[in-house]
Amino acid sequence: MSARYRAASGRLRSLGLSLAAGSAFGILNLMANYGLAASDPKIHERMIEQWTRFTAWSVMFAGPLVEEIGFRLLLMGGTAWLVSQLTQNRRVVFFVALALSAFIFGVGHLLGPTTGVVHATGVVLKDSAAGVLFGWVFWRLGLPCAIVCHGAANAVHRFTWPMLFY
Repeated sequence: MSARYRAASGRLRSLGLSLAAGSAFGILNLMANYGLAASDPKIHERMIEQWTRFTAWSVMFAGPLVEEIGFRLLLMGGTAWLVSQLTQNRRVVFFVALALSAFIFGVGHLLGPTTGVVHATGVVLKDSAAGVLFGWVFWRLGLPCAIVCHGAANAVHRFTWPMLFY
């Protein structure tokens, strides 16, 4: 087996893992959103209003591309570089960069007004959890895999939410 074949096989395996992880997270995100929406009719209406604004293209391709470059490559990578100037402990560097980028990613998803504390807290928590997954994929597998993972999560959510919310 050639080195080129092994490298290509490894990349395909990484992309497959990213696709599977993103799809699984998309289902978890959908369940979390369903729980939030069931807790308050205002949250339900706000979610439908928000999701109908986005096209499949923006949710599956453009959004993940822009957000992964911004939050993972620039923010997480930049934070990792800054922290590495203070400590050589790779775990500290990773966890600080991951935690900061995931939290800012979660807060960044408070699009427009929320319906209250429960809704805002739910959005930040579930999107910060997504940021942890995407950040781990970015760190371990690279930017293309993080984009695929994010796109898969959004695609599963985008194409299944109408079944539960209408």
